This record gives sequence, structure tokens and C-alpha cells, in this order.
Amino acid sequence: MKIDIHPLPKEQNIEKNFYSSNNKPVNKAEQSKSYMLDLGCIEPLNQAYRETNSSVKEFLNDLENQDVAVQSKYLAVMSNFMSAEDFEKLKEEGFPVRGIEVEEVVTVLDRIKASLAEAGICIEGFTDEISKEQLEKITGSISRANKIVSKLQENDFPVTEDNIRQINKAMEMAEELFPLSEGAKKYVIENEMDPSIKNLYKAEFSGAADAGRQGKGYYVDGKGAYFARKADNFHWEQLEEQIKQTIEKAGLEVNHKSLEDAKWLIEKGIPLTKESLQTLNELEMLPEKIDSDHLLDKIIHGMKEGKLAEDTQIAKDEDIVRRAQETLNKVRNITNRNIENTIKSEKEMTLNHLIEAEDLSYTGNQMDADQAYRAAVARRQLEEIRLKMTVDANIKLLKSGFSIDTSSLEDVVSQLRKVENEYYKKLMKKDNPQYIEKYKEAVGKLHDLERLPAAVLGKFVSGKKELTVHNLWRDGNQLKDHFIKAGETYEALKTEPRKDLGDSIKKAFRNVDAILKEMNLEVTEQNRRAVRILGYNHMEVTEENISKMKTADQEVQTLLERMQPGVTLEIIRKGINPLDMTIEKLNDIAAEVQDELGVPKEKYSEFLWKVEKSNEITKEEKEAYIGVYRLLHRVEQSDGAVIGSVLNQNAQLNLRNLLSAVRNKKKEGMDIKIDDEFGGLDVLKTKGPSISEQIEGYLKKSNTEDTSYLNRLVQNILDKMDPTKLHQMEANLDTTLEQLNEGMIRYEENIQQKKEYVREQLQDIRSGVASEEDIIKSLLDFNQPITLDSLFAAAHLMNERGSAFRKLTEKAMMKKGPFEESMEKEWGDAVKELHECLGEEKGAKEAYANLTAVAEKIIESSQEDPGNHYVDLRELQLLHKEISLAGNLSREENYEVPIEINGKITSINLKIQHKEGQEGKVTASMEVEPYGKIGAKFQVSDQYVKGLIVCTSEEGVKFLAGIEKDFQQSIGKKGKKIQEFHIIQSENLDFHQFEETKAGEKSKQSTKTLYEVAKEFIRVIQK
Repeated sequence: MKIDIHPLPKEQNIEKNFYSSNNKPVNKAEQSKSYMLDLGCIEPLNQAYRETNSSVKEFLNDLENQDVAVQSKYLAVMSNFMSAEDFEKLKEEGFPVRGIEVEEVVTVLDRIKASLAEAGICIEGFTDEISKEQLEKITGSISRANKIVSKLQENDFPVTEDNIRQINKAMEMAEELFPLSEGAKKYVIENEMDPSIKNLYKAEFSGAADAGRQGKGYYVDGKGAYFARKADNFHWEQLEEQIKQTIEKAGLEVNHKSLEDAKWLIEKGIPLTKESLQTLNELEMLPEKIDSDHLLDKIIHGMKEGKLAEDTQIAKDEDIVRRAQETLNKVRNITNRNIENTIKSEKEMTLNHLIEAEDLSYTGNQMDADQAYRAAVARRQLEEIRLKMTVDANIKLLKSGFSIDTSSLEDVVSQLRKVENEYYKKLMKKDNPQYIEKYKEAVGKLHDLERLPAAVLGKFVSGKKELTVHNLWRDGNQLKDHFIKAGETYEALKTEPRKDLGDSIKKAFRNVDAILKEMNLEVTEQNRRAVRILGYNHMEVTEENISKMKTADQEVQTLLERMQPGVTLEIIRKGINPLDMTIEKLNDIAAEVQDELGVPKEKYSEFLWKVEKSNEITKEEKEAYIGVYRLLHRVEQSDGAVIGSVLNQNAQLNLRNLLSAVRNKKKEGMDIKIDDEFGGLDVLKTKGPSISEQIEGYLKKSNTEDTSYLNRLVQNILDKMDPTKLHQMEANLDTTLEQLNEGMIRYEENIQQKKEYVREQLQDIRSGVASEEDIIKSLLDFNQPITLDSLFAAAHLMNERGSAFRKLTEKAMMKKGPFEESMEKEWGDAVKELHECLGEEKGAKEAYANLTAVAEKIIESSQEDPGNHYVDLRELQLLHKEISLAGNLSREENYEVPIEINGKITSINLKIQHKEGQEGKVTASMEVEPYGKIGAKFQVSDQYVKGLIVCTSEEGVKFLAGIEKDFQQSIGKKGKKIQEFHIIQSENLDFHQFEETKAGEKSKQSTKTLYEVAKEFIRVIQK
């Protein structure tokens, strides 16, 4: 064994000092090829001439880096552009910002911002608490700072320190640019760069400001990109015709200026193309000095297009968002008269010509058959344009260079279809037209349901017709048409807080309360509505019919609450058609999807945060409100058992009786305990019949419709639960479920408190957005989605090694399982099983799945603790995400294994790599005191094992030297020979650089040997 104890520089590749590469060095001179640009052909195939000097490996690395850069850009957009209003809208539409991929967040965010602009909604944006002193320090001027803040607020951008700093930096860079030198122009065009602030700044100060006339010979841009032959003298007369053609292709007027620009490009050795001419034209339009207010406006306009401040193209003097809105308004104002006048004027059917036709007059002229046909086609095209055109779609078309105003209606329709399909393809994550059409149809019909007549429910309570989204939508639209034709108002399917039913409906149902009292039914809004719907359908008002109507109505209310666009998207991604299944089943699937997205846990976190921040609520009330939430959560989890028990006793469904029911389950065979503080329920032991048998028995004894209705009612209450609402309605133990639900609908939450909560969430999100690129790369390498949750979890797993398992061990020591068995033992057994099963792939994966299952049980149990505060719940949620990510990674043969060294719990990361045509590889990394960081890499072939271990401390080297003999002997017993084994001390050990392993195709190399090496290393490291 060779032990080298010396520091290595950070940038040095440690592995290359010991493992030789089979790659043959590339002779760049041999690779290089030159091309001559014949000036007789002014427009060369520029891109075709580009050659790369990169090897395949370098090329693949470039692609990986591009993936990381793209994800980093998405994160930056989220951080810089997402306002509080955007955050709330995303949440409202069922797109939880933390739980879905950042690309999806940005895709939806883009549409939401455009929709808000289209609606003309004035938004109070997110604002960091930044003092005047901080503002002045960032910008150097309080006046400039105030202008930036004002512009951000006006345009729905978060007023954060980061945004202010970036805008100010971009302004300072731009102010140093003017007048732009010819050398900078040349640099921008040669390198095919967008004329953004960042690129212009780089061009001006990069040392490339050489605008001198090119010398005889060849021209190269310094990167081997292309070569161009250039003579001392040009025959301009011979080139003039070709130059003019290129100018026209660039969309420019052929005049003295454009001809001089073309000559300038040729003289500088720059290929004359329409693109190079367009770029030069933009640069020529730049002023010699720019006004700071005008500059700020341009930067804000750029940000509205989704650009970072420094990516603003200041040469362009247009507000695309404003143009997009103006175009949409024009389309809305086009009439049949505009169409007829355009046809009679014999002009092409474009939006511009249609608008201009408003002032034309062709009185007395009737259209012939051909003109009438063209008018019908134009009306149909215009109708589709109106349906598909949005501000967001217009922005995308304008940014692509498409001229909406001057293109034919047919082309506009075609382009709008493409934009729409691209949006849905991004959302669906696949190009599946069937799924896309189904999603569009489902979202449209679900949205329509909200405004259809509630009376349609009468068609379904008999059970003769299945209650599905499609059936409800179809019959609802038929009934809506009937009401409209009769000139009658109607009550909508979706219930709304404080909605005035209208005088005619009030008058028609003025005796509803009396009917309910006569039937000895509680006068609640749910019962009133049921009676009204029965009345609309001329159905008999009986207790049974009221019960059936409430059940159907509550299923629909749950549907409208849960089936947001984001949830619908996830359901269709799973290959499920939400339109034709029963609404009851669809609601259950939607609940499962929300659970997968972490929605229920997020709602409880928000509830706890609001309880803790509510100053107008006493300490006793806070504890009681948390108890209400936890009680209802337990009622929901019982799958109808608790509600069925209360109904079986003919007792009122209020909080007191529900609490009593869960406390007194012993006499019915379920030993369920609830603490005296109105808090958590724990199922301790089952005696006699099984829980499923008991639930079935309750449902047989009680009214099935009532139980189903009340189960949904509990779910809806939990969805809307808010401490301010509980306080306003003065909830107590005698409050019934229906009264509680009515209170959650009628009363408003604390708006200021809601804003503060969103502010805190956005600050938390922005801290996660600042993730290292190494973390993003590691997630991509192992096929993990880039979500905020995965980034937070990965950062903790990688940068705080072992902390998740230390917390789990601590919590397991405090927990009791269903049979009074310590979770500490269950957790310890799971860890032990993992260590024992690491010797082969199948066993390792199965053991890790069991480990994560036990971990989830510990976390779930800990979340029920009555003493939990908001921060405790957040910590548990992060722990859940870490364990979930670790489980996902284990399926890619990337294991985070809990171990104990010198009485301290930490974790060691193991990665197994076996790619076709390569030696197998095992990498391991850990960090524990007093040894510091330790990174190990083993290469395994059919005959031998090579080992390299790097440690950051002298103590670690001594420790590793002590286990080296044991490790070699154990590997020898497996029939392998240690060919090389090196232990290195280096203060600069970067795990991200050291661990190059990633998921990939397996080779024929025995995986068992790789796992055996990993298992033995973990065994000896713990001695």
C-alpha cells in the first residue's frame, strides 16, 4: 500500500494521477479545416462551415452543461419574475410551486402573467422589506432606487433586493456603452450575438474593439468558427446586384445607408447575410447617449418578455406586451362590416386591412356568391382567432418575428394553433395529441360547469343516469339554453360566498325554512339549496330526496374545488380520462393526486402558521382550533367509521359528538385514544373484528347517502379551514359540520395575514433557487425531476450528510407503534437489514424500500404530535422530501446509507456504475468528525480491484490506514485481488467533482462484485 500525505490543488483531477486513460490525444492541427469564402457568393452557408474541435466526450459534457444552464435559467425566472399574485394564481389553479418541475412552473407562470395583463388587473406585487439605506447602497441614488421600485410594482414584478441590484447593474453597464464603437459592433456581428446589454458590454470591453480593415489572406474569429478569403480591393459593381438582393431579404430598404452598411460588413471580413445586416441595422439605431428613464423602461419591457435585466435588447424600441394587447383589442372590435368592406376593396384578408376597412363605404353593393363564400371563410377564421388569441400567444408570435397584423388570416390561425400546441406539449411533457385534446376538453368542461344551472342535479339523483363530468356538462348546457330562452334567471352549480340569488328565486322559495322546520331538519344553507333544486325539478320534498340531493351536490362542489387545471393535468398524464368516470371516483383520484403533490400537508402548514401569527386569537383558542383541524383530519382518515358511529346513535353531527365517538371506540372494538386537549388521535390496538369490518358495519346501519355526503363535507371543510374564519363564526363544540362548512364559505380570511404568508413562502423559495449548479447536475444525472422540493432535499442530503438519519433516529426513540413496540427497534432493524443486503442489487433495493417505508411511518407519526409548531412541521416535511428523494435515487443505484462511526450517526453515499464497455465502478463519500471528508473510488474488473481514497485530515488518513488490511483480506475472500490501493490526504476534496458516476445502461460486468465491494467498505468503515 502506498500512502501519500500531501495536499493537492483543488482543480487537479485526483483520479487521473492513478488511473490512465485510454483516450488518444487529439491533434487539433489535424482536425482543423479551413474554408474559403468566395465573394462571388455573398451569402455563404455560414453554419455549414462551422466545425468543432471537441471530442465526443466533450460534446456530451457540453450538452449536460446546457441542461444545467437551462434549469438554472428557469430558476432565475421564478426568482425574479414571480409575484405574490402569480404565486396565489398558480396555487389556485392546482400548480403547487414547490412540488412540480420548475420548467412547468415557468410555462404556466408565463401564461398567468399575460392573462393578468390581458384582464387589466392592478396588482400589488411582492416587496422585500428593504430600507432606504439599503436601496441607496445598492443603486448609489435613492432617486434611481425609487424609480426602479415604482416600475417593478407597476408591472407585477417582485420588489426584491436581487431584482433591484440586477436592474441597477444593467443600467450602469448600458450607460458606459454609448457611443458604441465600431469594434464592438464588429465583435457582436461576427459572433452572432444578440445585441443585449450584457453582450454589448462584453463586446465593448473584451479587447475585441478592432474595427480596422481586414488584411489580405484569411479571416478567423478566434474560435476556429470559419475562415473567409478577402482581397485588398473589391469590385463593388460586380457585387452590387447580390448585395441588393441580400438587403431586400433582410427586410430593409435599398438605399445609400443600407448599401454602405453592406460594404462595411464585407470590408471587415464579415459574411454578408440578412442576419448580419439586420443586426448591424439594430446597432446603427443605438443613440450616442441614452436617457436613464428610457433605459429603465426598456429593461422593464424586456423583463415582461421573460428576459433578465442584462439580456435586454436596448436597440429595439417597442413594448411587445403592449403590442400584443393592442392586437387582441383590435381583433375583438372587428365586425362583419369590416369583413365585407375588405372583400369589396379586393385587399388580402389581414388584420390590418380589416381594421382599415372600418372607414370604407360601399353602400348599395351586394356581394356576389364568390364574395359571400370568402366572407363566410373569413368569419370562421376570425372566430377561431378570437378563441385562440391571447396576450401570451401574441407575445410568443411577436417574439418569433411573425407579423400578426400583415399576415393572412389563414396564416394567423395556423401560427396560433402552433403556439397553443407548443404550450400544451410542454405541459403534457410529451407530444401526444390525444392527451392534449383530452386535457383541453376536460379543463374547458370543468370550467363551464361552474356557471351551469344547479337544477341539472335533479336529473341524476334517481340513479338512472351516471353522474359524470360529461353527462353533467351536456345536460347542464341543455338546461341553461332552456332558462335563457325563457328569460329566466337560475342558481349556478358552484356555490359562492354571499351570492345574491336574485329576487325571483327568493320569492319562489320564500317558504323553504318553514318546510325544513316542519320536517324537523336543521335550517342550513345545504338543506335550503337541496330543497330549491328539488323545487326546480318539481320533485317531492322528502327527507330521502333532500339527502340524495345533498350528496350529489356535495360531490359536485368537491369536484369543482379539487379538479383544478394542475390536478386535471396530472390525472391525464396518468392515462386516465376524467370525463367519463363517476364524479365520486374522480374526486377520490383527485385527492390521491393532491396528496402526491403535497397539497394536504401544505394546507396544514399554512393553517398552523396562521394560527401562530393570529394576534386577535387567545392561546386557548389557538390550541382549540388546532384541535378542530386534527379532529376532522382523524374523522376523514376513518373512512366513514366515526361519522357512521354518530349517525348510528341518531346523534347530531357536531364537534362534541365526533370527539366523543373517537374517544369511546373501545366498546365497539376499536381502541382509539384522543388526548384531553382536543388533540391527536392514535390507533393503538384493534380487538375483535377488523377495522374494515367495523366500518362496513357502520355503513350498513346508517344512511349511505348521509355518510358519503358528510365524508365529502369534512374534506371540503379541511380544504377551506382557516383560524380567522373559525374565530369569526365563534365555533364551539356544539357547531355542526354543516354550520362549520357554511362558515368556511361565508367568512373571509385575514387578507393581510395571507399576504404575509405568501411573502414568507416566496422568500423561502428564493433561497432555494440559489442552488448550486452541482446539485442541479446531480439530480439530472440520476433522472430526477428539477423541482424546488427536490432541490431543497438534495441540498440537505448532499451538504448536511447524515442529518436526516440522525433526526429519524431521535424521533424513532420517542415513538410507539400500533402494538406498543418501540419504533426505535423497527428503525434499527431496517438499517441493519440494509447493511446486510448491500451485497447484491435486488436485496439492496428491497431493503432500501423497507428503510424508506419505516422512515415515512416515523415521520407520519411525528406529524401528529399535538405540540408541533409551524417550524416543526416544516422540518418534518423537508425530512419527508429527503427520504423520498433518497428512495428515488436508490432505484438508480445511488444509495444514501445511514452508518454509525464512533457513536456518531452519519451517512455514506454509495454509487454503483456498470456501463457497457467500461470497468465497473463504486464511489463512496461521507463526512464525520474527527476524520473530515472521505471520498473513495473503486474500479472493478473480472480479475482485480483498484482503490483510491481521499481524505481531508491526517486523522482520517490514519483511520483509513487502520482498516486497509481488513478490507483487502475481505475482498480477497471474494476471489478478487487488490491491484492498487492509494490513500491521499487533500484539503480540497469536492464531492461533486470526485463523484462522476451517473445513471446509465448496465454492462455485462457482474453487479454482485460491485455490491460486494460496497458492502465490505461500509462494514470496515464502521469498525
